[in-house]
Amino acid sequence: MGKVKKSTRKYSQKGLKRELDQRHKIKKAKQDIKKREILKTRKKAHNASVSANYEKNDGSDLIAPSERAVLDEIEKLTKGKSKLDIEDMDMEEEEDSDDSAEAPEDLSDSDMDEENVVENEESESDGVGGGDDDDELDAAELKKQIEELKKSDSKFYEFLQKNDPGALDIDDLDQDDEEEEDEEEEEEEELPSDEDEALKASEKKAKSTATILTKQMIEGWQKELTKSHSLKPLKKLISAFRSASIVHEKADKNNASSFKIESDTIFNKVMIVALKTVPRELQHHLPSKTNIQDPEKAKSSKYSSPDQHPTWSKIRPVVKSYLSSFLHLLNGLPEASMVQYMIKESEKTMPYLACFPKQAREYIRILLEYFGKASVDDSSRILAMLSLRRLVVFAPNLSINMVLKGIYLTYVRNSNIKSIHAISRVQLMRDSGVELYLLNADASYQHAFIYIRQLAIHLRNSMNVRSTESYKAIYNWQFINSLRFWTEVMAIGCGDRAEELSELCEVLEPLVYPLVQIILGVVRLVPTAKYFPLRLHCISMLIRLRSATGVYIPTLPLILEVFESTEFTQRRPQKSTLTPLEFDAIIKAPKQYEHTKVYLEGILEWTYELLADCFAAEATRIAFPEWAIPAIIRIRWWRKHASKNHSKFAKQLQGLLEKIDQTSKWVEKKRATLGFNPTKLEKANTFLQDVDLDTTPIGSHAAMLRKLKAQQRKVLVESSKQEEN
Repeated sequence: MGKVKKSTRKYSQKGLKRELDQRHKIKKAKQDIKKREILKTRKKAHNASVSANYEKNDGSDLIAPSERAVLDEIEKLTKGKSKLDIEDMDMEEEEDSDDSAEAPEDLSDSDMDEENVVENEESESDGVGGGDDDDELDAAELKKQIEELKKSDSKFYEFLQKNDPGALDIDDLDQDDEEEEDEEEEEEEELPSDEDEALKASEKKAKSTATILTKQMIEGWQKELTKSHSLKPLKKLISAFRSASIVHEKADKNNASSFKIESDTIFNKVMIVALKTVPRELQHHLPSKTNIQDPEKAKSSKYSSPDQHPTWSKIRPVVKSYLSSFLHLLNGLPEASMVQYMIKESEKTMPYLACFPKQAREYIRILLEYFGKASVDDSSRILAMLSLRRLVVFAPNLSINMVLKGIYLTYVRNSNIKSIHAISRVQLMRDSGVELYLLNADASYQHAFIYIRQLAIHLRNSMNVRSTESYKAIYNWQFINSLRFWTEVMAIGCGDRAEELSELCEVLEPLVYPLVQIILGVVRLVPTAKYFPLRLHCISMLIRLRSATGVYIPTLPLILEVFESTEFTQRRPQKSTLTPLEFDAIIKAPKQYEHTKVYLEGILEWTYELLADCFAAEATRIAFPEWAIPAIIRIRWWRKHASKNHSKFAKQLQGLLEKIDQTSKWVEKKRATLGFNPTKLEKANTFLQDVDLDTTPIGSHAAMLRKLKAQQRKVLVESSKQEEN
């Protein structure tokens, strides 16, 4: 559908109504003039007929019955007067009637001036002389004269009413005028609909005139661009690219295309040529440090971005059109291979997206949508994250806040784990989001502070209300995965890569304490056996923070509380034939699993792994032998009182105690050569600081357990995929 001319739209909006109003007023003015002439003619004819009949002495047989009645009535009224007096009276009445029709009342000079001013204002505003107020004034004056005639000469009024009632019917004329006005209004209402039909017809005509795109046309544009780098073939190529981007959509006036694509071959051809040629041509016309791939040429460029180039204002519409079509196409791709290809090609558009905030926001929205879709494969998700990272590098001021906020909210919305398949997807999204939060210290701190504070507010409200609904707001996968997200941010930014990201570590380190307090509050919110999986998830987060940041967190008492629960020490587990649970995919025990042996043994096995990790995190502390003594005592007590129902776990604990004893002896041997005393705290703080935790006896044992668990999870995921297929 073709584009409607600007002049046509402007006339339909403003000029058309003004023209119709003007025609309406001209027609009304003509009707008023005609009405006055009719009144004058009727009165003159009446007076002339009366005087003529009185002048005649003969020919009375030729007088009409109505005229004869008039003469008889006048004869009664004028009895005793001479013929001359009667003629004078008739003439005076004629003059008075003429004057009254034209000037109904005398006006002073000041009144005339005011009237002229009003008439001038009305003529300037309406564009036509004589407004509606003048018409109303004339009609009112005529009615006034008729009323005066009725009072002063009632017999003559009755005579006119019987013989010539049309002379007194002013309302009939007004009614005719109103009917004509109504007809004109109906015509005005019909005109816009006719205009809409005309616009639709013009759009259909423009649509039918779309040029059929051919392979020769595309190759011709490509050759011409290679030779001359002209803007004319570039604009045509971008226009064809736009037509291809909307080829599968319903045509309307907003999606009108100048080219028509009739085959998939032409579609693929224009796509490949446009995606390869347009960025190269834009780089030729707008060379800058950001879009030149050669580092040496980029350094020698005078302009830091394309929008600083002198020709930017001329080429800006071309760039914007290409980006809009590119984003429109990227947003509607169904196949994963095409999505990956387009995301890779979008790297070439980064310097230009940084110049258009609206297009950049749309680009971020599309990538976040692909990043969070469960149906998207992992390779496309990784490409989307890398593209977001490049955009942040190109334009940090424009995109950093939007990307950080969007990546976190997208992760939270799609972090609900319903099966074991979702674990790897959520973990990949978490790792990708954490990577983006390591790019900018100030922006990361602002977002981390806000979202950690929101988690604390939710927890506080739940602790104050103490209801089932308030617990559900905390005990869900989205809340737990949010805590795990910030745990990874703190563990990497303030621990694993603290030296590399010293500025980020300095900024984020104050947030470690409130995050730990929130996790501890979640652990103690509902301390029942049904929520042991959620409790152990939170303990694993605390152990991760402890081992990465070096901040001491009392996690060992939380683990031992699970050991000493009545589920293990006082109650005998119920036997069942249920399949073992995958605890990584649940936060609450199903009702049929409560108090069963398969559930409790799974909890003990997971607790054993966390115990090993907890001891391994403290293995390089100078006070490890003394710190481990209370835990060793409680573990031995458990083996003595609860091992009869869980003999397998009791054997595992015996092996753990042996590793703890080996680690204690190893630490004592290392600190024996230190020469430590209470006045040398610096040496105590740097004790075994360079030793890898996995090289310690308990650390190597914990690493082996983690490796076995990862292998088991991999086998479970592969077997579940095979069952689905």
